[in-house]
Amino acid sequence: SNAPGVEVGTLPEAEVKARQCMFYGPKSARAWRSIEIPGDYCEFEFSSDGDGATFPDQRWGFWALVAPKPPDKEDKIPESFTLEVVKKEGSLLGITTQEVAGACMISGLDTGSTPIQEWNAANPDRALRLHDFILEVNGVKSSYDDILNELRKFQKHIIVAKRSKEAMCSSGHVLKPDPRVYNVCDVCGTPGTQFRCPDGC
Repeated sequence: SNAPGVEVGTLPEAEVKARQCMFYGPKSARAWRSIEIPGDYCEFEFSSDGDGATFPDQRWGFWALVAPKPPDKEDKIPESFTLEVVKKEGSLLGITTQEVAGACMISGLDTGSTPIQEWNAANPDRALRLHDFILEVNGVKSSYDDILNELRKFQKHIIVAKRSKEAMCSSGHVLKPDPRVYNVCDVCGTPGTQFRCPDGC
């Protein structure tokens, strides 16, 4: 299939600017080009003129506007939250941690019936997620090693954690904006990448 020409315009301070973009490619293309529209207003005009073959009326196209949430709709990230789990003798909590700039970051979550997964299922609003940071465990918060030693104990753990405000790779590197539509996500295989690790992970 062939994509159409798309005419877009912006409206900065009552001055209308327009540009025409021709997007096209076979239906098997893994990703199509995209453009960034400055400002907070735009108008689209969609059209398809076929490619001169026998059935132009059967051709189709597609356009989509992807915009961020309004500020009042943004998900509120709590400063910190508390969870309580019990680590029994011979069992694991079900998390993997990593030191990132002296802090304790969640770098992995085990599947199955673990204390953390049971807590997450019962408390979705305070679920421990990948890349969350553990601030303290049972009042221990002096260093990464001290927190880790406390987590190793078989007892009830009162954990204070906070969400990461930045996207990170599995090694704890802060990802940088790098929107390339022809890239493919290494994790889910979806075409297009919004962020990439600057350290090459």
